[in-house]
Amino acid sequence: MKKIAALIDIDSRINSILESAFMLAEQHQAELVIYHFLDKEEKLTITDSKLTMNETNLTDRCKIYAVAYDVDYTIQVGTGKFKKAVNDLIKAEGIDLIVMGSNGISDLKEQVFGSHAEKVIENISCSVLIIKDIKLNKTIKDVVFASSYNEMDKEVFRYFLNFFKLPKDAMIHLLMVDTYSFFNQPTLVVKEQFEGFAKLARPYSTKKHFYHGISVEEGITRFMEEEKPDLLIMSNKYSRLIRSAFSSGSKMVATFHQNQFPFLAIDYDKKTQEA
Repeated sequence: MKKIAALIDIDSRINSILESAFMLAEQHQAELVIYHFLDKEEKLTITDSKLTMNETNLTDRCKIYAVAYDVDYTIQVGTGKFKKAVNDLIKAEGIDLIVMGSNGISDLKEQVFGSHAEKVIENISCSVLIIKDIKLNKTIKDVVFASSYNEMDKEVFRYFLNFFKLPKDAMIHLLMVDTYSFFNQPTLVVKEQFEGFAKLARPYSTKKHFYHGISVEEGITRFMEEEKPDLLIMSNKYSRLIRSAFSSGSKMVATFHQNQFPFLAIDYDKKTQEA
């Protein structure tokens, strides 16, 4: 991970996003771009070469975090169509990770129009860290990798381990959600799949969880609430399958979006990685 963009808009959880982005930039020794996307209703004023947003000075906030984490940064401002603006940023700056916020499915505006976070995960080729109600811990030691544990997911998992720096004493929870029967037990094949991922994770410690749920989304959300880890990780390919499989407004999608823990959607393209 060489370059991170913190995406700030009018609905963002600004402090949580900025702190998370500066923290990760320090940990990964990455360059940081603060990208302020302007919605139509947002007013922007420039005073003494300082950016003022909603009567709060973004530049001053960034200075505070830059000193705390010893990270250099730049600020850019974007307007126009959201997806195009973010895609242009990724291509122009070579962004590896976007850090952004989401107000959650309970927010009326997001229920009607869909959130910026959803648009990024579904339409933009870049790994995305979504910050909701729960802040990202400074030391990320307890993470959940939710997956169906097939061969493609193995490639995504291997990519994540190289992409995201974890401390040596990190615990990786390998989570598979079974939706067919509350009485099913993991088959021999499932156990072998788990073992394959556990070997890839070495030297990190792992715990294997074969979890039952009414849906994949419900199972993941309930597991997160019970375990309270630092971070949930999924392949964005898998996230797109979830969105395409269930219509907007379904209870399954609503449950998935009710997860309040930091969520990392890994963007992995085998062809791109091999190029």
